[in-house]
Amino acid sequence: EDAVSEAIVLGVLDVINPEMGLRHDDFVIGRDTGSSEYPGHVRTLGKFDRLRDFLFVLDGDARDLEGKIEQAAEPFRNRARCLFLPGNAAPEQWIWEALRARPEVYAPKLGLAGSDLEQVMQGTERLVEGAVRSQSDRAKVALSALADDLSRKVEEIARIVGRTEAEDRCGDMARFRVEMGEQIDSWRRQVR
Repeated sequence: EDAVSEAIVLGVLDVINPEMGLRHDDFVIGRDTGSSEYPGHVRTLGKFDRLRDFLFVLDGDARDLEGKIEQAAEPFRNRARCLFLPGNAAPEQWIWEALRARPEVYAPKLGLAGSDLEQVMQGTERLVEGAVRSQSDRAKVALSALADDLSRKVEEIARIVGRTEAEDRCGDMARFRVEMGEQIDSWRRQVR
């Protein structure tokens, strides 16, 4: 859907590509489309018999669209393959929670000591808490502020978290990593 989601997917591909003998340029990742537009994309791809060439990866907070996407694919006798990023909220919230849960793992990857990452995150949370209402928006603002504090881009942090969670097979990412590998393997068998 967006650059942060793409970065998480790239982080997972950093881990599974070598295992599967693939390269990043074996994939084209499209983004910057709203999740509500996916059923329309499915219908267009179905008309041209291209659904089997696509894997739709949506944010965790778009799970309610799966039925609509599958329904859009039905007339074309193809299945729309959907995966959902870990968590049930915006990817920024999932990233924030991953950082919060394991600061000792992420601090060195971000150029900090573990206690320093915790302190920076706590300060950012206090700053954002009163200024932003929704949890999802708070996570986006907090992650952006953290990236600024670390002189990094949000997408860079997203890729680090995606890669690390995939390597360590943590939580929802363990399932996402397996499902993504299975989808890629299925696609490879079809094109051979």
